[in-house]
Amino acid sequence: MGIVSRISQVDKTPRKRAVLERDKVSKRSSIIQAAASLLSKKDLADLSMDEVAKRAKIAKGTLYLYFTTKEDLYLKVHILDYKNWFEDLISYLEDNQKTKPIFLDWFVSSFDRHPRFVKILPVVPTILEKNASIETIKEYKTELLNHLNTVIPHLTL
Repeated sequence: MGIVSRISQVDKTPRKRAVLERDKVSKRSSIIQAAASLLSKKDLADLSMDEVAKRAKIAKGTLYLYFTTKEDLYLKVHILDYKNWFEDLISYLEDNQKTKPIFLDWFVSSFDRHPRFVKILPVVPTILEKNASIETIKEYKTELLNHLNTVIPHLTL
């Protein structure tokens, strides 16, 4: 048997399906990362689930097992972006407790550091929340509330 025929046999072996919860979480995370990477380069309207599936190296049908709509997936990406933005905010507040530089400067410059967050933010209520699952919307709102509650103790007048 030649090398070429052995390679074709290897390519035909089916990939192992994620059965364990940790495997499902890992696959979900890799899908979100693939979508996040693509959203950093493309607009929401220009990105397809097919492209996300290819980037995540999974079948399109598998993608839909994890995220029933494009909006559901992109809202999950936005949850991740909110987390990163709030971490940046908390870091700023902790580092500047004594000097109190102008918050407005930090706020405006934060948009340069988090461009995907800014790009998706305006379409959250108009597009994403209207087409995402109730579970994802609930997770989004809960995460946002948790982040706000984490920031509040750092805010002083």
